[in-house]
Amino acid sequence: MNLDYFYLPIFNTVRRLLLVCLFLAGTNSTLKSAATDSLSYQLEQTTTASDGTIAPFWFRNQHFGTIPAHAFSTLLRASVLGETKLNSSLQFQYGIDAVVNAANQGTAQAWIQQLYLHARWLIFDLTLGSRENQQLLTDRYLSSGAFMFSPSARPMPRITAGIEEFTSFPLTNHQVKFRGGITHAWFSDNTYVPGIWLHHKYVHIRLADQLPVRLQLGLDHMAQWGGKLPDQQPQLFNLTNFKSIFLARSGGVGSTVYEQNNAMGNHILSEHVRLEIETGNFISSVYWQNIIEDSPFRLAPWKMMNREDGLWGLSIGNASLPVFQKLVVERINTTDQSGYIHDKDGIIYGGQDSYFTNGTYLNDWAFYRRSIGNPLILSPVYNTDGSYRIRYLRLQAYHIGISGRTNQWNYRILGTHVKHYDFYLEPITTNINWMIELSRTLKSLELALRIGGDTGTFPGKTTGLQFSFKKSGILSRP
Repeated sequence: MNLDYFYLPIFNTVRRLLLVCLFLAGTNSTLKSAATDSLSYQLEQTTTASDGTIAPFWFRNQHFGTIPAHAFSTLLRASVLGETKLNSSLQFQYGIDAVVNAANQGTAQAWIQQLYLHARWLIFDLTLGSRENQQLLTDRYLSSGAFMFSPSARPMPRITAGIEEFTSFPLTNHQVKFRGGITHAWFSDNTYVPGIWLHHKYVHIRLADQLPVRLQLGLDHMAQWGGKLPDQQPQLFNLTNFKSIFLARSGGVGSTVYEQNNAMGNHILSEHVRLEIETGNFISSVYWQNIIEDSPFRLAPWKMMNREDGLWGLSIGNASLPVFQKLVVERINTTDQSGYIHDKDGIIYGGQDSYFTNGTYLNDWAFYRRSIGNPLILSPVYNTDGSYRIRYLRLQAYHIGISGRTNQWNYRILGTHVKHYDFYLEPITTNINWMIELSRTLKSLELALRIGGDTGTFPGKTTGLQFSFKKSGILSRP
């Protein structure tokens, strides 16, 4: 194996980032009265050892696709993150994050996990590159993962413009806040259909934001489109096609016959609701998220054809009792999928939704063989035949997460009971996935030890240990 093949691109990218940092530092010295800079780093090593053929489920599904599914693996990760504030209205964030991992059943792999530039002017944001997204609806470390986007797959290269932070509506005394944006991203893994794009736009609103009882509502629209379909000309990125994707309308000349008769691209809608209640030292919330693949679309969830499907969650946080800081309980169901009948009455077509898959875009809702959505929708990485399709779409699951702190040690417990079904709702496997983590921070070094395991016939039984350490520090500060 030629290591230059893996490390030379990383070295060149780091060198370019350092040149950018030097340029920004030079700009800062020129504009001493206007700009402040900070630059930090983080180094990580994570080693996994298991007695089965795969690593335990919760060892590998909360790390944005960096932990291999193999039973034995070692991850090395290094990142440099910077921030430049030119003035109170304009600031930049930038970073590079390189990953190298080796597993027992494969050669070493290396890639750039994150490489991005983020600019914020007043309330407006612009992001260029690959950056790991934060989870807004669900807890990053205790939840099973949001329905549509979770920390399971690698971040996609993208261009995102909008208002990322909740911002007050004028004349509402900060009681009504909103956020929204639009993203154009690339499925750069180029699997079945190369060159696919992702369209994503969203609007989220928070009501009574300064009161003890708060309500958050959101609507997301995602679409896979473009690419080079077999026996078809590549779809062009032009105003006509983009308008069809933006409005979920049928395609024109150059589209497949299917897309001319239906909507162009593979579209998914998702609503979410989160009710948050603050009483004394407790912050509790209940939340819900659904998925919509077929029209007619109804804002009222009880009128949806697939109203039985979705993610339901309860979160209880306690600031006064460190030993029991937070509890998360969730239920996930995808067994309904609008029923078995696609042609309801000759007018309304629905049913057989087959979430996260598509007959045209065979890459499915996955990136580098990892599910983009909730990881309980098992990723193609577990397919023993090497397929890139998402197969296990129907499930019922209950999940619990607990975290706390005692004697300078943090702990985290995850447990999931999930049943997978075939198309006719015949059980395929029943799995229990669990993990216990102990972690401690010593100055700039964070240590973590995890023990976890899985039961069930697929992906398989396993028990393992995982050890990681993270070293962080400041390279420069204002």
